[in-house]
Order: sequence, then structure tokens, then C-alpha cells
Amino acid sequence: MKDIVVEFKNVTKIYKLFKNDKKRLLGLLFKRVAHKEKRAVNNASFSIKRGESVALFGKNGAGKSTILKMITGVTFPTTG
Repeated sequence: MKDIVVEFKNVTKIYKLFKNDKKRLLGLLFKRVAHKEKRAVNNASFSIKRGESVALFGKNGAGKSTILKMITGVTFPTTG
């Protein structure tokens, strides 16, 4: 029972934060629209084997929910 069911290797998620909705729309069309970047997950690596129990814990803003969203496919990593 050594099957790996979830594997993350050097996964990073960066969110682009725009000043308003108009800038966000322009950001979809053009690359040079001003924005700030928020790194939610930085270079996370782990694997989960079949039958293992896993817990995620940490401070607020540590990226726990973002990791769960990437595992379930709700959001996708920027790199990794």
C-alpha cells in the first residue's frame, strides 16, 4: 500500500491583486496593467499515500485553504 494519491513538488500559487474591477478586466486582456502580487503558497512539496491521514494547520494566511483548493482542482498552481 505505497500508492501515492496526492503529490506536490515545488508548488507555488501567486494571486494578482488589482485596484478595482476595471483594472482586473483590463488585466485579462493586457499584461502591462498595474497590479500587486500576493504569494499564497511558496514552494510547497509533500506527498500523501493511500490510507494516510493528513492535517493542515498554521496561522491565518498561511495558505491552508489555497493548498486544499489546489488538491481538489478548484484553483490551479502558478508553478509546480
